[in-house]
Amino acid sequence: MAWSNFKVLIIGGGPVGLFAAHALRSVGFDFLLLEQREDIIIDVGACLALTPATLRVFQQLGLLNQLLAIGCELEKRQTFTLDGHLFDSTLFQCMKKNHGSSIHVFHRAELIKLLYDSLGDDRRKIMTGKKVTDIITRDDGVKAICDDGSTYQGSIILGADGAHSKTRRLMRELALKSNPTMEWDLERPYTSTYKCMFFSSPEASAPGLFVDTESKNRSIIYATSKHRTWVFLSEKLQQPTAERASYTVEDADTFAKSFEDYPVTKSLKIRDILSQKASSGMVNLDEGLVKHWSWGRIVLAGDSCHKFTPHAGLGFNNGVQDIVVLLNELRAVSSAPGHVPNSAELTNAFQSYQTSRYEPLKADSFVSGLITRLQAWDNTFYYILARYIAPLRIWEYLLWNYAAPQGMKITPVLDGICCGAFPRGN
Repeated sequence: MAWSNFKVLIIGGGPVGLFAAHALRSVGFDFLLLEQREDIIIDVGACLALTPATLRVFQQLGLLNQLLAIGCELEKRQTFTLDGHLFDSTLFQCMKKNHGSSIHVFHRAELIKLLYDSLGDDRRKIMTGKKVTDIITRDDGVKAICDDGSTYQGSIILGADGAHSKTRRLMRELALKSNPTMEWDLERPYTSTYKCMFFSSPEASAPGLFVDTESKNRSIIYATSKHRTWVFLSEKLQQPTAERASYTVEDADTFAKSFEDYPVTKSLKIRDILSQKASSGMVNLDEGLVKHWSWGRIVLAGDSCHKFTPHAGLGFNNGVQDIVVLLNELRAVSSAPGHVPNSAELTNAFQSYQTSRYEPLKADSFVSGLITRLQAWDNTFYYILARYIAPLRIWEYLLWNYAAPQGMKITPVLDGICCGAFPRGN
C-alpha cells in the first residue's frame, strides 16, 4: 500500500537519516532528504556496531547480505589494564548462541555508502548542500526553507540531523514562540563529561577482536575487522560542559600521543598503530535524553533526541529502533486507503512513539554511561566494580544469558514486513 499524499522531509543524511529513507520507502511513504553538506559519503575514523536486533531490521529491508559483506562479526573480547592484567569475556559467544549472531562492526563511511547506493533511483530524492534555516508548520503540512532560498514541502519533518540538531533548535523556537511560558528543553540539552579522539588504520591484528583498556580517567576501545582497525581514546574532562567543543588536528595528534604507551593487545601498543592513522576526528562525548521529541508536524529521531557515549555502541542501534517505532505508529494512523493523517492524529502518533521509546532509552543511557565510567574508573565504586565484579564468570553468565537477552527479544521490527529466518552462521 502506498500513501502518495504523505511525504516525509528528512533533515540529515547520516546513518539514521539514510536508514529512515529505506524504511519509509519499504512501507510506501514518499520522502525527500535534505543534507547540509555537499557530499553524503564523508570518511571519518569511526565505526558503527550493529546488534542482532538491528541486523534483523536490515534483513526486513533486504539489505542484510550486502551489509554482512562489508562488516565483521566480533568474536573475542578482552580487557587490559596498564599494569598488565588481562580479562577475557564470553560476551560475543553468548550473544551468538542466544541470538544467532554477535555484534557486527562497520566503517561508518562504508555503511553510509551502502545505504546511499542501495536506494537506486530514489537517490534523486536526496538533496545535498541544503542547510535548513527555517521551518514553517501548518495544519495541513510543513515547509523547510534552506539558506540558498530553496523551499521544500511535506506532510511532516523528521529531524535526524545529529546531536547539534538544527531541527531541534527550530522546533524549540516555534514551540516557545507559540507559548513563551511553556517548559522546554534547554537549547543545548546534552552534557559532556568525556572527550574522545578516534581514528582508523589498516588491519593491525586478527579480525573480530574487541578490546577495552582501562585506567584512571582514561580508556581505550580497540576493534578490528577484515581490512581495518578502529581506535577510540577517551579522557574525562576537568568538568562537565554543555558547550560545543572544536578540536584542531594538532589538538587530536597531541592527545593521541599521550596514549602511546597504552596497550591494546598483548603485543601492540597505541604507538604501533598511530603512525598508520588514516581518517580521524576528536569530539566531546555528549550524553543526554531530550524530553520533547515533537511539536506540530515536526518529530525527532536518533542523536537529535538522545545521545550516548560510543563505549556500548548503542547510538545507531537506538536510532534504528526510533525509526521502526515511529513508522509503525504512522502506519497505524494511515491504515485506511487514501487516508492522510491530520495534525491531531500525528500528534497522538508522535506522543505514542516517544512513550514507547523513552523507557528503553533511559535504560540504554544508563548502561552506556555506566560502561564509560567503568572503563575510566571514574571513582572508587566504579574501580571496584570494573576490576573485581564485572570480570567474574558467574556475573557474565547471568548478564549475557538471562538479563541482556530479555531486552533483545522485545525489540520491535517493522510491521507488515516478513522477517524471515535469521542466518545463524557457523
